[in-house]
Amino acid sequence: MEFSVGDVLSRSALVLKRRGPQFFGVGLIVMLPVLALMFVLREHFDVQRDFQPPPPGGPDATDRALDALLDLYTHMAIWNGSITLTEQLLTPILTAMVVFGSFRMLRGQDDRVRDAVDVVVRNLPRLIAVSIVYSLIVTIGTLLCCLPGIFAIIAMFVAVPAAVVERVGPVAAIRRSWTLVKPRFWPVVLVGLVLFAVIMGTGIVAGIFAQFAPTPVAIVVMWLARAVGLVFSSVASSVVYHDLRASSEGLLDEDYDAIFG
Repeated sequence: MEFSVGDVLSRSALVLKRRGPQFFGVGLIVMLPVLALMFVLREHFDVQRDFQPPPPGGPDATDRALDALLDLYTHMAIWNGSITLTEQLLTPILTAMVVFGSFRMLRGQDDRVRDAVDVVVRNLPRLIAVSIVYSLIVTIGTLLCCLPGIFAIIAMFVAVPAAVVERVGPVAAIRRSWTLVKPRFWPVVLVGLVLFAVIMGTGIVAGIFAQFAPTPVAIVVMWLARAVGLVFSSVASSVVYHDLRASSEGLLDEDYDAIFG
């Protein structure tokens, strides 16, 4: 089996078609803490949405403009930082359940939510460790420069599926992800770009709507957009991991049995 971007996208679409409602339902449940946090931080959201630069003129116009921008960026940092961190900690939980459901579907088997929950419970410490290490690496890479952060995201694209399927720790999962991604780096980059476009498009539509809706409705819409993006990224990483392994190593029935037996 050859790794193909077209196959990854079509297989991801097939997974979403067959298991989309189930995955989105699970995603909404997993993302409930993010919704609660959004309402706790709604003041910071309102400041960003209602921001108006101070009128020009006056001896202290520059100071007032700088103070207003500093206040805006502070609220943005609190809002985005807190929500993104919480989301990153929850992402592996959903991804683990999607990995289970996607692998079972690609094998032509049914799966039960209870079985997927059992997979998450068994792997929870490992998933949290992977999430923390992943977040640290991406954050450091992004702070150093945008390109190292992007490279880290691609290199660790299938770290969570590797941790779940192969039952390894964070360092081994990241190393395993890079081993699988490296020979097909640019095709994985293309998958990442398509995924980024879908998530960004959903976020932009939700952001435009949020500008005119009441705050509670706006927060729910933005939360739904994040949940949709999370499900899309979880499905994509699961299918990419499946296809990378199938193309480089092959996956036989006994391999599936060993993975989820």
